[in-house]
Amino acid sequence: FSKYGEPFAFPVYEYLIDKHGVSSVLDFGLDTLGFKTRFLRSRPHLARVSWINDIQQEQDVEHASETLIDLALNMESQVWKKKVELSLGKLALLAENERKPQARPSFTVKGDEARREETLQRVDDELVVVKIQDQLYGQVLPSTIDAVDSAAALNFALEQHSTNIPRRQKALLQLFTEGMERLLDHQALD
Repeated sequence: FSKYGEPFAFPVYEYLIDKHGVSSVLDFGLDTLGFKTRFLRSRPHLARVSWINDIQQEQDVEHASETLIDLALNMESQVWKKKVELSLGKLALLAENERKPQARPSFTVKGDEARREETLQRVDDELVVVKIQDQLYGQVLPSTIDAVDSAAALNFALEQHSTNIPRRQKALLQLFTEGMERLLDHQALD
């Protein structure tokens, strides 16, 4: 790795993933120059693994929290995965905040603290949306209990919960139908 560098290391990691899976990359111990971290961070589709490496190998909890929060906010479609990633990201952000010394009166630290507080507020807001979605699903679920498949569940839910939408308002009904379908499929709503 030290002789050939990144042009050699990245194909090695690609090969390891293709032949042996992601765990082989995390377990690979011969890289002492940080190519594994650069490789994982340069591949957005490996973000679910990159944060583990950030904590385990690099002890970079702050970057791990950024990765988790970005993954949850921008790339996640399933509500339960989004909830887990937001919660882990928040936990990592709080842990990093506790780990850093508090007594440094500089503008950079205050700016970082304001950014961290803003990020925490955004995560909390998103977790509230997830909680509301879970509660809404709990309200809709009883109307779908007799359904044999997802199409029947959607029809039952629409029959029960779209009674206040006039049928002549096609766009509103279509929007409600799409939202209900996403809710029943446990997709993250925004």
